This record gives sequence, structure tokens and C-alpha cells, in this order.
Amino acid sequence: ESEKQSALGKLKKVVDAYNEIIDEIEDINDRYEDEHQQYASIYSQEQLYDDKEAREALNGYFRENIFTSYINGNDLPYEHNNKLFLKR
Repeated sequence: ESEKQSALGKLKKVVDAYNEIIDEIEDINDRYEDEHQQYASIYSQEQLYDDKEAREALNGYFRENIFTSYINGNDLPYEHNNKLFLKR
């Protein structure tokens, strides 16, 4: 029983640390989204999307209506057979 409690105690520490990192990632993504909205607003105000040359220059780098998290599910670990793995 003490081995079980010891192992679960270690696991709890790891889970708590993991959750702190997830909170940090969510904060980073929130700030990234705010920055995206700021640029989208500026580009919209300046009507850059109505300017063919500007639109072509931005193509592939920035889309006003498409936002993806800076750190997304492809960057996070996944679980397989009760173990965590990183995709990259």
C-alpha cells in the first residue's frame, strides 16, 4: 500500500506541474490571439485587404479571419498505452 501511495504521490506532482505548464501555454495563446486581433483590426482599418498588392504580399502569412493557437495540439503530448509522447 505504501508503494502505491508513493507512486500516486509522485504522479500527482507531475500532473500538477503539467497543469501549470498548460496554464502557461493557454496564457501564451491568449496573448497571441490578442496580438492577432490587434493586427487584424489595423489591417481592416487601413483596408489592406481591399488592396490587391498588399493582399498578395500578406498571402500565406496572415489572414484576418483565420486564427490558430500559437501552441496547439500538434505541439502537446498525446497519450498512448498510459504513457505520454511528444509528436515532434
